[in-house]
Amino acid sequence: MVIMQQQATPPRSNPLKWILIGCVGLFLFGSLFVGGCFFLLLKATSAPVKAGEEFLQAMSSGDAARVRGLCDPGVPVEELLKETGAWNSGWTITGRYIETKNGVTTGRVMAQVPGKDGKTRAVELQLVDSGGWKVMSVTVDGRRSGTAGTSAEASAPEIRNVDIQKEKIEGGWEVRVAFEVHGLRSEARGENKRIAATHGVLLKGPKGQDVIKNDDFKTIDGEANVAVATFTDTFTLTGKEAQGNWVLHATVRDHLGGATVTKDIEFKLP
Repeated sequence: MVIMQQQATPPRSNPLKWILIGCVGLFLFGSLFVGGCFFLLLKATSAPVKAGEEFLQAMSSGDAARVRGLCDPGVPVEELLKETGAWNSGWTITGRYIETKNGVTTGRVMAQVPGKDGKTRAVELQLVDSGGWKVMSVTVDGRRSGTAGTSAEASAPEIRNVDIQKEKIEGGWEVRVAFEVHGLRSEARGENKRIAATHGVLLKGPKGQDVIKNDDFKTIDGEANVAVATFTDTFTLTGKEAQGNWVLHATVRDHLGGATVTKDIEFKLP
């Protein structure tokens, strides 16, 4: 007896089907990735956007006290409030951005703002996180408020002429650090100039620990004959742990120019 066995022919694979499945998979993965990135961006920028919208709301209602509370000292609030027709509710946020550099976190919020005069303006707010988000500058249709009549002596400030004085006291040392900040933007005030800047400090001890941290350590807002600010910091450091290498991370924000400068100043005890 002869038994015949017939083997079934396997179906041919369709390569087009697998290509389509792969493309759909890549599309879904890409969509999830882009969606995740967008969600993270929204979450990271939620705080500056909230502060920016609070500023826009205060401007639209003409609440001068609220506007001042939301701004750094260098923002010309009175100048902004004069243009009452330029601000109204119903704005649209068109862009958001956040960056941390040299220990300073800044953000930008862009919006289309309808005015009571019927015109819509492109507004960009530059903000800084100094223990709470503050508006540092306002640009309307490409013109930064407060820049009319200001000097452009330097696009970026610079810390110069650092002087360190150390004095032995009972149980430790008193350290005095002074420096000048050149290139601050200024406004003409008769024969003088107005400058506005805030100095923040981060003092690190010999073991790398944060000893003092204050983003708003000192603020200068007044007139001077040159666009130079002088800051002097005095620290009392006591105990055996005071001996060693110290680093003062100095930060200065130029309220009129919108720039930030930092410098690490090192000293050793004893």
